[in-house]
Amino acid sequence: MNDQLSDLSDLSELTGVARLLAASGYFETADRETAEKKGNFEQAVAQLATKILAGREMGLGPFAAVQGIHVIKGRPALSANLIAAAIKASPKYDYRVRKLDSTGCELEFFERAAAPGRMESIGISIFTAEDARAAGTQNMAKFARNMLFARAISNGARWYCPDLFSGNPVYVPEELGAIVDGEGNVIAAATQPTQIDKTDLPDQVLAWAKPLDAYQWAVSIGGAPNIDAAQAAFSQIVSEHFDGRLTTKNKTSAMMQFYISTLALLEDSQASLEIAQ
Repeated sequence: MNDQLSDLSDLSELTGVARLLAASGYFETADRETAEKKGNFEQAVAQLATKILAGREMGLGPFAAVQGIHVIKGRPALSANLIAAAIKASPKYDYRVRKLDSTGCELEFFERAAAPGRMESIGISIFTAEDARAAGTQNMAKFARNMLFARAISNGARWYCPDLFSGNPVYVPEELGAIVDGEGNVIAAATQPTQIDKTDLPDQVLAWAKPLDAYQWAVSIGGAPNIDAAQAAFSQIVSEHFDGRLTTKNKTSAMMQFYISTLALLEDSQASLEIAQ
């Protein structure tokens, strides 16, 4: 992918590419007519430029970056298809699908060996339906294979191919709290109230009648030190992504995002402890 990357040598050139893409009107983020009515066309250009810059660091071209990267809570999230394509295009890494069905996905990762034409296995990334239930993975009732593959490929990229993305931790949008469709495409980057099909919600979230239930759950699994901390984390989600207003329409979405965010923080904390040990 690096061979196809345009040389965006300075900020003005990067901004020029972002403005060109924004002016095309092909991208929802930068629909010029809508953006100008809201007075934020320049912000839309800046958002596209940020995606292009993030993509540049990961070896992606401008169009691929704009299409496949979402910046969520300051962290870049890539579509599963973009992660998979980057690995396949790499002269150093590859992967093979060993299992992919509604019960789980197993991917084996390879690195090119010193001997010409040989690839050595460097590890396996497995994500099961049980893992999905524990993580609150969305759309499992309808698109289990797609969602399981997305999580297995992102985990494998972080574990076995970190240098491929210049050391940037690779996540799919759902891992950072975005609401996605069956292909893993972002429906809402945790910014607007969105109706969620309750058949896709984990039992834990369905059992919560009020935010306090969510706070108590977070404390019980070690995702928050106390109720006050859990409440503060939930309030931050509502403030950042729902304009500070919790309503009957967005309550389920907010709780789902709190669930995903809490599990992600817990996973990051456990990973840090393992590294420290």
